[in-house]
Amino acid sequence: MAVLLAVLSASCQKDLLNDRAGKPVVFSASSDLDPVTKTAYSGEVVGGRERIDWVNGDPVEIFMYTEGISNSNERDITSATYSVVNIQAQNEKSVGKVAASGDALVWKEGRKHSFYSCYPASAGTGFNNNAGDNNRYFSFTLPSSQSGGMENAFMAATAQQASYTTEGKGSVVLEYYPMVTTLYVTITNSNKSMEPISVSKLRLKKDNWPPIAGTYKAYLSGNKYIPDGDNAWDTSQTITVSSSATINYGESETFLVFLLPRNNINPAELKLTLFTGKGPQTISLKNSAISNFASCKKYNLNLTLEESGINITDFTETMIELIRCCHPEGNKWGTVEDIARKLKEDEDIQIKVKEWIMTTKTLSSQQGVRYTYNITSDDLKQFPNLTTIDYLDLADGITVDIDGMDNLTSMSFNHGHSFTVKNCLNLNSFNTINNESVVLFEFENCEKLEEFNNDNTGHRAVYSFKDMPILKRINAPDAESLIASDCPVLETITMSNAGSLKDFSVADCDVFKRFEIGNANGDNLKSIRLENTPKFEGGSAGNNLNNLAVTLINCSTDISWQAWINIQNSQISNITVTRDDASSNVVVSANGGQK
Repeated sequence: MAVLLAVLSASCQKDLLNDRAGKPVVFSASSDLDPVTKTAYSGEVVGGRERIDWVNGDPVEIFMYTEGISNSNERDITSATYSVVNIQAQNEKSVGKVAASGDALVWKEGRKHSFYSCYPASAGTGFNNNAGDNNRYFSFTLPSSQSGGMENAFMAATAQQASYTTEGKGSVVLEYYPMVTTLYVTITNSNKSMEPISVSKLRLKKDNWPPIAGTYKAYLSGNKYIPDGDNAWDTSQTITVSSSATINYGESETFLVFLLPRNNINPAELKLTLFTGKGPQTISLKNSAISNFASCKKYNLNLTLEESGINITDFTETMIELIRCCHPEGNKWGTVEDIARKLKEDEDIQIKVKEWIMTTKTLSSQQGVRYTYNITSDDLKQFPNLTTIDYLDLADGITVDIDGMDNLTSMSFNHGHSFTVKNCLNLNSFNTINNESVVLFEFENCEKLEEFNNDNTGHRAVYSFKDMPILKRINAPDAESLIASDCPVLETITMSNAGSLKDFSVADCDVFKRFEIGNANGDNLKSIRLENTPKFEGGSAGNNLNNLAVTLINCSTDISWQAWINIQNSQISNITVTRDDASSNVVVSANGGQK
């Protein structure tokens, strides 16, 4: 935080004579001066003030107010545009002379003179110098659309009448003070891809009152102007700064944003959005080191931009369907086609969607909204902080195929058609509701999933579990087929209502002990196969089992081991058991009888 100060000296080429009536206050500017506003912040802080450096040719407007020495009612106001020349840095001040760009102001006979000035020349409109300091003001309009240059770095100065008459010599000294609050925003490209980031504009937004841009007055108070940003009109809550910058990896770009001069602007209420080649990225100022922005001060904000690979103007239909279904306002924005169009045209929706994607941890269907597209991990990976899918309401024919989502810890779905979940290393909970139409549950390499429990019945689904290092229990009531392999701590499998079960296989499960098959139908169940399950103790199967093949391979290292497979019906025919360990006994029991 630094106070800004610029000093401008207006002088003649040589000392004025005692009587200077009719003589110019300054000489005219040379004809080759560039009239474009170019004042710059120096970056040098001396005595707690950062110097504002004049740039050759900077235009200022100077008003001269005169009144009669013997009759104060004899008043007159004239003005002229000047340019800054002969600039020197003097500690905290940037000092220069001014030269008239046209007709110069001249001293008037028998009058006292006061001088008032604004920078840039076109900034201070509606100058009023009626009697009384409170009526001597400039009107400034701080636009909501800015270029990022110094043309909105409004300043004002005064030199009061007590010292300036037509008698005497020397210079009229004008000290300029800022009439705006300045944010000096430095953006550094830390893009993980190391690619350049193109920035088309920057937007600063304050969601609630009071505003940050508009028209306001700066009133004379003693020897200084004091801006009144609290009573602005024609206001805006948003400031947009245009840009054509491309920031290379590791490099920085600076943006100037000028705000209404008000005290106690809370940075937590401001959101800074950069519109890049891949859509907007919003940065909250809530965690900045600045507790509030004070009037007419300059603040340096150093921010890091890590542009994601998300291009919201080029989303797939499935991604847009997730927005429609799960974003708090998504369904209000219309159909998938409507939202796709708005993502290209509506900046407010772009910002809302981008911020939601970048920050959301939980995806959940909005009430009454059903997701109607297939889901893949390509879409879910757009959410960098996603950890939970909580009740995503799917249409019955929807497939879910998720692979490599390490951040996901919990999934819950309503309805759906098939679920394939692979390489989700932190997934510890999976649940489906109303899953009567689901035909497939497939899991592979989900290192934190300890239990699979499907409480629903009434459908026929294929279950597959492979390379599940801590999976201990499986409950799959209505399995049509169930295969488990490379599950080293799997102990039990329960299929309580498996009338549709056709085949069942467990392989390379070191501590697998038991299975329970309820109500198996002999017309359907044809194969039970256990391989490399050395701790197997026994299992039970259901009714009317015909032509059932039981295969046991490497199921014990203990010669005294016996595997009991209890067949719960006397209507048994053509039960065959195959073992590769002839020295061990296998007993298949039916109602107390053995086969």
